[in-house]
Amino acid sequence: MKKLFLIVAAMFAAVSFSACSDDDDKDKDASIVGTWEYTHLTGYDNGVIVVDKDIPKDDEPMHYLTFNSNGTWTEEYPNSGHTSKGTYSINGDKLTKTYHDDKDDGYTEQSVVEIPNSATLNIIDIDEEDGYNGREVRTYKRI
Repeated sequence: MKKLFLIVAAMFAAVSFSACSDDDDKDKDASIVGTWEYTHLTGYDNGVIVVDKDIPKDDEPMHYLTFNSNGTWTEEYPNSGHTSKGTYSINGDKLTKTYHDDKDDGYTEQSVVEIPNSATLNIIDIDEEDGYNGREVRTYKRI
């Protein structure tokens, strides 16, 4: 009886420890912090897909987006040589980016952010006014 109790206790402890570690790893892996490559664009007009395309590396809108742990970001367009930078914050699924550069200093944009896994980031811009319902989903891959 004592052996049975020890075996059951050991199995319970093993299951308990293994169940705790996965949740912590998912939160850390799903962080927005890192460098992301723009890879896909999907556009919707009133719920209908009107654009659905991969972004080739030599295409003009192709860019890299880097989010740093100190709340700053940079966006680099290697084909045109343009770089934007600023600060960001996340509140729930809302990403707010404020630009701090010569061209758009102080401009703020808000998007919805989805991080379905540690390698994929979706930034969704929603345009709903005057009966129009448009969405642009930009997909990024972690590099």
